[in-house]
Amino acid sequence: MRTIFKYPLNVTDTQELWLPKGSQILDVQRQDTKIMLWAEIDPHAISEVHTIEFHGTGNPIEKGERKYIATVQHYGLVWHVYERL
Repeated sequence: MRTIFKYPLNVTDTQELWLPKGSQILDVQRQDTKIMLWAEIDPHAISEVHTIEFHGTGNPIEKGERKYIATVQHYGLVWHVYERL
């Protein structure tokens, strides 16, 4: 049975997030004072690593394949969140 879980993210260039295999990342938003990622998951599946990147507006992005997740505003800054594929 699949369900939706949320995971806290740090505002950092790159971070690893362990999610169950086959997870579908749904969104990233600010909730209260934290940035959270929501994903539809199978809680019984084996976990695998997902690389999440934060890019500020106007900052360069290295070459590589990515999937856009969301844009989130946090304490006056704007972050564009991607999953590196």
